[in-house]
Amino acid sequence: MPSGGCTGAVRSPPATYPQPSHCCSVPASARSPRVDGALLLYAHSGDNAAPYGTGRSIGSGWASFRHVTVADVTGDGKADILGVASDGTLLLYAHSGDNAAPYGTGRQVGTGWAGFSHVTAADVTGDDKADVVTVSPDGSLRVYAHGGDNAAPYSGGAVLGSGWQGFDRVMATDATGDGKADIVGTHPDGSLYLYTHSGDDTAPYGTGRLIGSGWNTLA
Repeated sequence: MPSGGCTGAVRSPPATYPQPSHCCSVPASARSPRVDGALLLYAHSGDNAAPYGTGRSIGSGWASFRHVTVADVTGDGKADILGVASDGTLLLYAHSGDNAAPYGTGRQVGTGWAGFSHVTAADVTGDDKADVVTVSPDGSLRVYAHGGDNAAPYSGGAVLGSGWQGFDRVMATDATGDGKADIVGTHPDGSLYLYTHSGDDTAPYGTGRLIGSGWNTLA
């Protein structure tokens, strides 16, 4: 089981961990690491009809992460980055508050995260701080709720469901606009399912519903 395992001290990851570098400006809208480790930012243009244009590089060295997810962990209204390193270490890159240089050195906020098939972060509990949702190879769905302490945000997870091993992509996000994260998942056949938050944090997700098809054409 993953551990919080955090001392709260901000430090550089050991040499065996990724050492991302960061540059550039613009508030975050969408970020994605490339296979060469470049971290790209696609800033929202302000036009919902054509929200994203050309991406720009805001960092490098991200190729060795097993999982990278973006969410507001610290509750300041700006997106932070959580990454699972190859050895299962969970690293938090908190937004500095300076949009010209948003991410500096990451710090360890957990260990033992290597065994998950999917890791995604969003605010499940509605406290304005991101929780972590995971899927294990056996299909169990867990949530690691933010404990309120940004120095050690995550401890033990709670099992919320089973049978999730059939999804090839899983993302937590507030699809319905109620302030609590829903889950969107795709099957290898391209079917897209939505699991809306029930409002009950102890049993947030019930039966999903099909909301799309053809999503297997996306990389």
